[in-house]
Amino acid sequence: MPFAEHFNKLQIPASAFTVRTHPLTDQVADAVNQFFLDTWPFPDEKARKKFLGADFPRFVCYYFPCSLDDRLRLVCEIVTHLFLVDDVIENMSLKDGRAFNDKLIALSRGEQGLRKCDKKLADDMLEPCFKFMNSQTDPRRLNKMNLEQYLEYRLDDVGKELLSSLICFTQGLHLSKEEWALVGPVDKNSARHISVINDIWSYEKELKAVDLNQEGSTMLNAVDIFADEASMPIESAKRVLYRLCREWEIVHDTLVAEILANHDSPKLRTYFRDTEYQMSGNEIWSRLTLRYSQIH
Repeated sequence: MPFAEHFNKLQIPASAFTVRTHPLTDQVADAVNQFFLDTWPFPDEKARKKFLGADFPRFVCYYFPCSLDDRLRLVCEIVTHLFLVDDVIENMSLKDGRAFNDKLIALSRGEQGLRKCDKKLADDMLEPCFKFMNSQTDPRRLNKMNLEQYLEYRLDDVGKELLSSLICFTQGLHLSKEEWALVGPVDKNSARHISVINDIWSYEKELKAVDLNQEGSTMLNAVDIFADEASMPIESAKRVLYRLCREWEIVHDTLVAEILANHDSPKLRTYFRDTEYQMSGNEIWSRLTLRYSQIH
């Protein structure tokens, strides 16, 4: 289905969330893309063009539009690397993918660039990063799940713990244990929004991955699960799930208001604002990236 036709069929409901991107987006995205073009072993020119079309650095700039300038490129490089590794693992068995990830994690533990910038927040971020990497080869991917089980699984697979720690790293924001406990329900709600929006827009890409018939490339997507549970066509399931995401946006505003009514602070306001930017940023990047709209 042509992308424009697919876009129109979704009948996307309006969102009250604001989309922002970092002021240094173009400069940093160009630099990071060039860095990987110079250093990553792309097999051919087609793969290089596909990488540029995905525009992974812009994903970061949409997710963290308020990032401190000196931290933006570091995070762009890390996230771009994670996307590239995910593409490599997609074509491996779960066993081989796990071994590949284990080697990368061992190498990453010695990473110093982030620590030079902010040791405490860098250390807080690296463990969620490794957890996210391991989730890509989680054997649960082979199991049939209902929608609730799937959304719980996606808390790890979408890397929400990593995304939350990146909010803190990009802003130099230190939350206490008590504050982390307060933001937990907001994080869980936003993870559901991010997961389902991503699943709607990546559905065709994932469907093609299944055709490769690799272990681990089973169809595990909220759209497919919901369509099966509700006995409805795929496009209908996408439209219903999009409206569910808009309800999660209302839930976000409600949760934030309830927390701030009793625990208002500049740190929590910053964290909740940036969580909203993650949700809106994920949606706009998912809609625009050629990673999902051009399936070859």
